[in-house]
Amino acid sequence: MELGGNIVLEGFDNTEPERMIVIKKIAGSFAKKVSDTKGEYEKVILNLENSYKISIQVKFKDKELTAENEDKNLFFALTNSIKEIEAQF
Repeated sequence: MELGGNIVLEGFDNTEPERMIVIKKIAGSFAKKVSDTKGEYEKVILNLENSYKISIQVKFKDKELTAENEDKNLFFALTNSIKEIEAQF
C-alpha cells in the first residue's frame, strides 16, 4: 500500500482498520520529519514481517537508513524503529 507516493506500507494487509489509521498517521508524520530534518528522500518503507516485528527503510539518493524492532505491541515496535532511524540522522 502506498501513501502519498513515497511512503510504502508492506505486510499490513491483515491489520485492523483502527490500527491502520494510527499507523498511517505515524508514517506520515515520520516522513515529514525526515524531509524537514534530512531533506529530500526517495522512499520510506515500513515492513511488518510478522505481527511483532517491524522494519523501516529510508532511502536517499546516496544512502539508506534501516532499523528493525520486535515487540508484542506493534506501536512500541514502530516507535522504537523510528527512534533508531532518528538516531542515525
